[in-house]
This record gives sequence, structure tokens and C-alpha cells, in this order.
Amino acid sequence: MKENNLSHHSDERQTTVLRMLDNKIAKFKSGRIYGNQFPKRWIPSAIAILGKPFTEQNNFMNSTLKIVRTKITEFY
Repeated sequence: MKENNLSHHSDERQTTVLRMLDNKIAKFKSGRIYGNQFPKRWIPSAIAILGKPFTEQNNFMNSTLKIVRTKITEFY
């Protein structure tokens, strides 16, 4: 995002960044340039740009740094 002067603060920029990320991830899908490097289950099926990081302070992660899905789901 920094290389292209993009941020998550506008809808247009979010869409552009999501397309860029999707294009990069698509290269690792079956039949693509890097298709055999990772198992299919390791390739993200969906991505999102979120305004808040996952930290212990906002309870999105616990003390062992595991993601607390219920808190994230409730918030978003």
C-alpha cells in the first residue's frame, strides 16, 4: 500500500488494494505460476482490510496471541 500511496481510508482505495491483493493471491492457486507451492487449504478464500489491528488490548487476541474469533465477529 505504501509503495502505491494507498490507504484504507477511502472506498476507492480499499477496492484498489483488495484487487491488488487478490491478484497476488491468485498466483498461488492451482494452475497458476506458483500453484504448486502451497496446499489449497492454505490459500485465503477471502480477504479484508480492517481499520484496527488484532491486539491483546482490544481483546481480539488472547494472552497466548491466539485470535478470539467471537470478539472479532461481534465487532465487525
